[in-house]
Amino acid sequence: MPDVAMEAEDTEAIKRLVESGFGYSILPEHAVRGTYFFHTLRVKGHRLRRSLALAMAQADYPRRLTESIAGFLQGALKQE
Repeated sequence: MPDVAMEAEDTEAIKRLVESGFGYSILPEHAVRGTYFFHTLRVKGHRLRRSLALAMAQADYPRRLTESIAGFLQGALKQE
C-alpha cells in the first residue's frame, strides 16, 4: 500500500508539484494528454476504479430534462 503524504484536489497544482520533483501522482489521463513531461502507464491485468456521485439540486418542481438525465445515468450505472 502506498504511503500517501499529501492529498490535493487541484490537478494543475499536483502537476506542478510532480514537475518540481515532489514525488509521484495518479492523475486522470486527460490531465496529462499533450504534455511532454508526464508519462502514462497501464498496469497489465489491472483496472483503476473510482467512485462517482450524481449531484443535482433538490427542487419542489424539478425540470423534466434533469429527471430524465438522472434516471438514464442511474440505470446505466446499475448495469456495471
